[in-house]
Amino acid sequence: MTGGNKQLLDFLENPSFRGMVLHGKDVIFWEEWLKQNPKQLAIYELAVRVLKEINDDTEPWDSTNKAALLTKLNQNRNFKSPGFRFDPRAMVRVMIVVAGIGAGIFWWYMGSWKIPDNKVDEQSSNTVQWIVKTNPAGQKSKMILPDGSSVTLNSASEMTYSTDFAKKNREVHLKGEAFFEVVRDSLLAFEVFTDSLVTQALGTSFNIKNYPEMPQRVQLTAGSVSVSQENNFQNPILLHPGEEAVLAPSKNLQTQAFDISKATLWKEGILHFDKASFEEVITTLERWYGVDIVIENLPRRSFNVTAEFQKDYLENVLHSLGFTFEFNYEIDNKKVTIKFNSKTL
Repeated sequence: MTGGNKQLLDFLENPSFRGMVLHGKDVIFWEEWLKQNPKQLAIYELAVRVLKEINDDTEPWDSTNKAALLTKLNQNRNFKSPGFRFDPRAMVRVMIVVAGIGAGIFWWYMGSWKIPDNKVDEQSSNTVQWIVKTNPAGQKSKMILPDGSSVTLNSASEMTYSTDFAKKNREVHLKGEAFFEVVRDSLLAFEVFTDSLVTQALGTSFNIKNYPEMPQRVQLTAGSVSVSQENNFQNPILLHPGEEAVLAPSKNLQTQAFDISKATLWKEGILHFDKASFEEVITTLERWYGVDIVIENLPRRSFNVTAEFQKDYLENVLHSLGFTFEFNYEIDNKKVTIKFNSKTL
């Protein structure tokens, strides 16, 4: 098989590339890939045209249609690019590959938005399992993914990826918070799915926060990422270091600056609050220390908390907050009761 034919097959068999051509997915990733691999432009454009031609063929995919398309590919000069020579035997393999993956494209695309318990690979009839990494409240962990990328998973968080990760895709699904340090891969985009957002990266590091009681945040510390809403792939936001994408309650995706030095302090065991609501502070303490907190006589007035605690015990944190906001507390194993003084109501 010639080198050009093998490159063509590499493109046609790549899920991210098929998603870009057929569904407008991963567009920014492939634009960046072309900038870094300008010598591959001819084979890239050829693969796009071949894939679109195959996708336009709505007739049943039998041997007659395969042969007809093969003849058209060999004879049509519009499919030829400088320096590329078709190998008929290799093109037969292309047709076989496409026939096998054609039906799977739909399920691959739809499966991106929902984590199934398992998924069947139509080509091999092998079941693709989903690997789930979960941290309960009060626990953090760091892991290395099969592609060499590292993930620091915060407490009360869950990350899921498939057993074919780094082979056919680099997709992870996240609930909670995690910091990613992504290894570069020129063909497979690294994608993080969080409810209604999709974050795509080449080789970079970023923090994602996806807890139900607060807005989703994607914070870029190095490199570049694109962030899209699941219903608006055509208008992704490209982030630069020091920028974050925030999904507001109105469901509008907004960009703003953030303090890189503060955003990932949680990895070092440091609690940091910057004008956080008291409700957010309580929820964070529950996750951080694995406790349940009950509040009595909560003041009607709202107040924000700005504070930092370095690897401190819960009792010390509550003592400091209680002195500032005038409340007492009781700790009974995993249950904490906070009682505000009557004069603070």
